[in-house]
Amino acid sequence: MIKDDLVYDVGMHNGDDTAYYLHLGYRVVGIEADPTLVASARERFADEIAEGRLIVLNVGVAAENGSATFYVNPEKTVWNSFNMEAAGRRGHALQSIEVQTRKFGEILEEYGVPHFLKIDIEGHDHLCIEALDPDYLPAFLSVESDHEDMVLALGKLGYQGFKSIDQQSLYPVARPPMRNYLRYHRTLNLLRDHSLLGRIKIKLAGGYDQLENILRSIRSHDDWHFADGSSGSFGHLTAGTWTDVETTCELIRHCREETSKCSKQEYQYWYDLHAKRDN
Repeated sequence: MIKDDLVYDVGMHNGDDTAYYLHLGYRVVGIEADPTLVASARERFADEIAEGRLIVLNVGVAAENGSATFYVNPEKTVWNSFNMEAAGRRGHALQSIEVQTRKFGEILEEYGVPHFLKIDIEGHDHLCIEALDPDYLPAFLSVESDHEDMVLALGKLGYQGFKSIDQQSLYPVARPPMRNYLRYHRTLNLLRDHSLLGRIKIKLAGGYDQLENILRSIRSHDDWHFADGSSGSFGHLTAGTWTDVETTCELIRHCREETSKCSKQEYQYWYDLHAKRDN
């Protein structure tokens, strides 16, 4: 059964996305494999847990119930993963722990199908998609993905509209790029420019504080500021238009081609794929 007041945060991490969903009035099931992050979340959201508005599951989504080795990146916990290479990219040191695992389908059976499903679990995302029942799909879904295969899989399930939302600016990746999308990345690149010319440009633009305020304003919507690393709002509350399977796949191919052309880009492609069930 679909529960219209329920959201799943699969890959809860530090709880910034969960905080937003609770702010909107939804009940939340948060799923996180890292026990340290879970302990912090349970402390942060003690009132919401006591009120029954939040359930936090300290499990990893896997193909089988049981336990598995999970790799924690202490410097970059957003890269934590069951895949050692994914967690330790760029030479980061890792810690390995054993965590309890559960099939996502069983979690859905226990807690219900949510209105919105957010998935960001560094390599096991497809297991959540594969567990969905085409007759009982969340109305909205987001998953970190940069490949056409995910669009095709969601289209086959029954999702009809898609947006690729940039994880830094929280604006759609589109052709041509939206104004705030470009503004965010141009501002970010300027802040990263430590050359003499870059420092002069920063001073002329009003200084570091002014540029940081620009970045913050672009990541703020209505009465909420989305912290760095958060997934942003539901797809239907974001800017831009929904596109079909074919158009979305074409955009992803274009992004990949643009990324391969040069080592330094004016803007980058790193996004969450949002899907909606109905047109």
